[in-house]
Amino acid sequence: MKKLILSSLLLVSAGANAASYQSFNEFNYVNADNYDGFALSSHYFFKPQAMIGVLDEFGYLNTDTNLYGSINNFADDNAYNLGGEYFLPNNVFITADVAKQGDFDAYSVGAGFLLNDDFKVSARYSDADNADGEVYARAEYNHQINRIDYLAFSFDTEVDFDSWELASRYFMALNSAQHLAVDASVTETGNDIVTRVFGTYYLNQAISAGVGVNDGKFEVKAKYYTDANFAFSIGYQDIDEALVFAVYGQF
Repeated sequence: MKKLILSSLLLVSAGANAASYQSFNEFNYVNADNYDGFALSSHYFFKPQAMIGVLDEFGYLNTDTNLYGSINNFADDNAYNLGGEYFLPNNVFITADVAKQGDFDAYSVGAGFLLNDDFKVSARYSDADNADGEVYARAEYNHQINRIDYLAFSFDTEVDFDSWELASRYFMALNSAQHLAVDASVTETGNDIVTRVFGTYYLNQAISAGVGVNDGKFEVKAKYYTDANFAFSIGYQDIDEALVFAVYGQF
């Protein structure tokens, strides 16, 4: 990723410390060895989400009512997804999600409890065409080390443990400008186990570069914010020999 005009970086750095956003939008174009296509997604929160250290970090847990949706055309038919979380005053929340691709339909409904701002548990029932309904449980925990640094975990599983995922994220400030994030996950589906580790180095609030390993294949990504609202990125995923171009808007 080329470094762009220094003055624009200084403008972002000077004006983004107290930035907060409610709408997060992303457009991806993927060109892979045996397919290409696009994905468009949007995530809206009913309360402002304050940035932490850099322009694309907002903490690990969602604790405010939110809606999300996406559309992509990576397959022969367009795929759609719509869902959200609604938080009640007593820290109970309910979830819903629907998805459609061609003649295939799926949905899930659930409920959970926010024990505090750092611990979240939930359960959901999921059903899809030509499949039996399944019950899933999920737990998410965030350990806040200081105002910026945190170590967080999530565990999502079918109640019979036929499939599950354990994920973690470590985010830390190296100094007033530079930060580091490490994401790791282990996923089991049937008899298949996939591991992923990805590290991201933030040169400042606007520029980041990452490298990792996904199921034994490497992936890289570079991202640049042109200002406090817009960014673009380019990445390569060896697992599909895919080039990924993305544009982001947050408001």
